Amino acid sequence: MIFSYHEVNKLPIMVIDGLFDKSVSEKIMQELLFLNNDPRKLKDPEGSGSAWDPDTNSVNGKKYLKKNKAHSLDAIYADRTASNILTENIKIFSDEVTSELIQAHPIFRYLKYANMDATLVSYYENSDYYLPHRDDATITALTWFYKKPKAFTGGNLVLEESLEIDCMSNRCIIFPSITLHSVNEIMLAPDKAGMDLGRFTISQFISYKI
Repeated sequence: MIFSYHEVNKLPIMVIDGLFDKSVSEKIMQELLFLNNDPRKLKDPEGSGSAWDPDTNSVNGKKYLKKNKAHSLDAIYADRTASNILTENIKIFSDEVTSELIQAHPIFRYLKYANMDATLVSYYENSDYYLPHRDDATITALTWFYKKPKAFTGGNLVLEESLEIDCMSNRCIIFPSITLHSVNEIMLAPDKAGMDLGRFTISQFISYKI
């Protein structure tokens, strides 16, 4: 793993490259492809809920902040051990990871005391995006995957509308959930649509609540 620390508007951002080893990454990718190819699982914004502008005029319907497919893994798996993603993404709570994070900034101590977490899987294809928003959690961790070679452009993460992090497979970004963040538009050639060649994201929403 390679750790890279950044700050934007005094908010700490940690980037971890190579979070998972090759065998684990392959298991995770297999599950992502399985989820993406079953219409009962990953759903459009109307089906997956959340991510809508609360100031939307109810007469005109909700205005969603994102265009992608997504679903909560905890709503799919009653038993977390049945999911490779849910059994492997707990790595961010390991001493190996948290020691680096806490050394960089004390706010990441929340990872040691977290008592609530939820995982969302999302998939972006051509023209998909996520407008600026904040998450309802304490710490957010985003990990990206895609088929190689990379077939799309865009899909980068923009934090506080100023720091842009390139989308790289097996790259994890961890930051306070209050941080404003967005995903710029994915560009994928029409002849590559529907072939699982876009951007997968595993989002972990971590909280400490009394």
